[in-house]
Parts: sequence; structure tokens; C-alpha cells
Amino acid sequence: MSKTISIIMSILDEDDCEISSKAILKREIITPSEISDLGLTQVDQQQLISRVQDTFINCQTKGLSAINDGACPECGSHLNSNGKKQSLYHGVYADSHVYMSKLDCSSPSCKWNHNPSVKSHFGDNISPELAKIQSELGATLSFRKAKNSLKLMSGKDRKINNHMRIRRTVISVGEDISKYNLILAHAANKTRVNTQPQAPYYCETYQNISYTYNKELVIGVDGAYIHDASNPGHNFEAMIAKIYNPKNISQVSNKRYVITKKQCVGSAMKDGQTIMKEKVKVAAKIEGIDKYTKVIGLADGAKNCWNVIKSLTPYCAIIICVLDWFHIAKAFTVIKNQLPKYAKSYLDSTHAALWYGEVDQALLCLTNLRLKLKEAGHIEKLDALIEYITNNKKYIISYENFSIEGKPFSSQMAESTVEHLVAERFKKKQKMAWLRESSHEVLQVRCAISSKIFDKYWHDVYRVALQEAA
Repeated sequence: MSKTISIIMSILDEDDCEISSKAILKREIITPSEISDLGLTQVDQQQLISRVQDTFINCQTKGLSAINDGACPECGSHLNSNGKKQSLYHGVYADSHVYMSKLDCSSPSCKWNHNPSVKSHFGDNISPELAKIQSELGATLSFRKAKNSLKLMSGKDRKINNHMRIRRTVISVGEDISKYNLILAHAANKTRVNTQPQAPYYCETYQNISYTYNKELVIGVDGAYIHDASNPGHNFEAMIAKIYNPKNISQVSNKRYVITKKQCVGSAMKDGQTIMKEKVKVAAKIEGIDKYTKVIGLADGAKNCWNVIKSLTPYCAIIICVLDWFHIAKAFTVIKNQLPKYAKSYLDSTHAALWYGEVDQALLCLTNLRLKLKEAGHIEKLDALIEYITNNKKYIISYENFSIEGKPFSSQMAESTVEHLVAERFKKKQKMAWLRESSHEVLQVRCAISSKIFDKYWHDVYRVALQEAA
């Protein structure tokens, strides 16, 4: 004897008495002979979700168009129903038709009418949960890959999940996140209680400072180039910064560290770092900067990176700028492969001298090596290294001492912010090109996710914005 299962959705009154019921899904029960026979298929599951959603929405929206207790808001006359209007609502897994009553004023002299839709009533016709998923996927994957991921999730192609809609959602959210960061910074300023130091804090040199206030922050600034869609064959720069308390670095393996709490910010705009500096200031305030804070700034040696770091000078006690050891080591790794083998001993001696902060000794080693080189190409490459060290001489410290004291001196101590925030999304496919504005907004979403404030942003802002739009 065959058996069937019928899934029925019932509508109950306040006393749990059934008002109406509707069969949602009916399937024959068979003994499974293989794993694919077990349970409902994906199509069945999607149908079940869709039909439950449709039935539930239909119950929710009855009487939704009631306005002003049935009186015309213009003249006060009675409102007449004039049929139903169908509009779409886009949920996470399926699209639903929503039927809302159209209304006309009963007075012949008044031409007021109400022609509602989901979007006009609520401010949007897409589930906030779906918009959030679109934002996260679109900021993490290419827009087309995000579309394909949503297709797999829904079991079918949906227009609401096309790559252009995902792009618009990500860019719209990115524009709003910067405003939200300002709100967080303002809240941080209002709730922060400053602890006064027990002794004068400022001294002329770092070596002579006696710190009585325990607050420290680290800022790392770096840049990366993105292919420019508006100028083929050229690139534009995106700048990235991460700000964190060094106490929030956690070791997860012998060679791997993570920052458990941080603020990541970025900008791709060409404005003399104006937006970038403002974002860094806001991020630092969220992380707790004040006039007694010591800041360690790490950069690769580029002038624009140092300028961004130094923009925090008015908001802290002191900034110690450190040439990122990771970039020094990277420069030596590259040049060793470009120069003759006999140069290795000179380069190793230079590298060691820099580790101890002996810049003059390092430059002397490189000068002696230069006298040995004969090919113009080799000399040119070595001159570039000499210029790099000379230009950043004042930012080279004793990395040995910093290492012993447990102070940050290398961005390699934690995840690469540029690799994570820029390269993974904008540069892995070398043919991909971007406009500055769109890459900038996508970057805002990626930074918010990395800073772990994206969920809070969505909870605090997105729903409120929809209500205001409605």
C-alpha cells in the first residue's frame, strides 16, 4: 500500500482554532534504494519554501493598504477599493507576488488615489537579509561569481540576483558605511573616559620617554595598484590601513598570528589622501586614540603612506614611524636574485646591519659593493636600494630591540591587509579593470567585514534607512 505525505499550512485564530488550511506540498513516500531517494529534492525544498512564503505573505498583507481609517487624506471622503495591484517581493530563496488593494476617493471632485507596491510601502522590495548576502558575496567574489553562488543557493536564476544588481547593492552599501563609521567614532568619543597620566608625558626623543600611560596603538599603511578601466594600460592606487592595539595580536601557530580586534580602512580616491586621512582618524578614534596614546606606524617607505600615518599627530602623544621590516626583507630577497653571486655577502652584511639599526654601516656595505659592480643594470638596481634606505633612514630603528621588547616592527606579524583587502578582490584576475569610484565603495564593504563591524552596521543602520525611505 502506497503512502503519501501532505504538508499543510493552517491559519489559526487566537484560540488556536483553524480558520483555513492549504496543502503546500504532497509527495509519495517510497522506501529509498539509494541516497538520492532520501528526503526531499532541492526542487521540492525550494517549492516548499516558496509556497510557505507566499501563503504567509498573503496572510500578512491583507488589509495592508488601509489608510487613514478609510478616509481620504485630501478631502476626508470615504475611500473605495479599486481592485488589487500585484508587486514583487524578493526574499532570500524565492520571489513572491504581493497583492495590495488600490484605493480611490469616493468624491467625484477629488482625484486622490492610492496605487501601492511593496517598494512604495516599505522603501524597498528586497529582503534585507538578501541584500546583506548580496553585499557580502559581491564584496568577496566577483559580481558574476556572486550571482552564481546565489543561483546555487536559490536553485535557479533570479533577476534580482543578476551581477549588475549585486554591484549596485554593494556600491550603495559602501557609500553608507563611511557615514556609519563616523557615528561609531562619535559614540566612542562620548563614552570614553580618559585616564590622566601620573607624570609629564612628552619628551624630546623616544629613548628618553617614561611612559606612565599604558595605551598603545599600531597603524600599518600600505598601497596597491588596480587596473584602471577609464584609462586602459594604466593603474591607480588604493591605500589601506589597519589600526589595532598590539595586545590584540594572538598567536595561532608557530608562524601565524591574527589580530583579534582591529579597524581596517581604505580609499581608492585621487584626492591627496584627504579621504584616507579622515578615515584613519575615525578608525583611530574607534580604537581609542587620545592625547596620551603612543602610536607605532609601519609603512613600506612610500611618502604618501608616511603622510597618512603622520596625520594622526594632533590626536596622540607621539608617533614612532618604523620602516616595515617585511618590506626591507622583501627588497633584499628581490635584489639578491638580480645581482651576481659575489654580491650576496655584501647584501647579507647590509641586511644584518639594518636589523640592528646601524644604517650608516649598512650604507657603507652597499657603497663598497657598488664599487665592485661592472654592469650598468646591476648598478642601477643597487642605486635604487641605496636610495630607498637613504630616504627612509630616520624610520629605521633597532629591529633587534623591538623584537626583544615585543614591539611590532613588521606587518608580517599578522595577516597582510593589502593582500586580503585589495589583491584577493581586485587583482587576482589580471584582466579585471575598475573605476575608482566603484572600487572605492567595494573596498568600504571589505574593510567593514574585515573590521567585524559589518553585522553591527546592518543591524543599526540598514533597517532604519529602509523605514525612513518608506
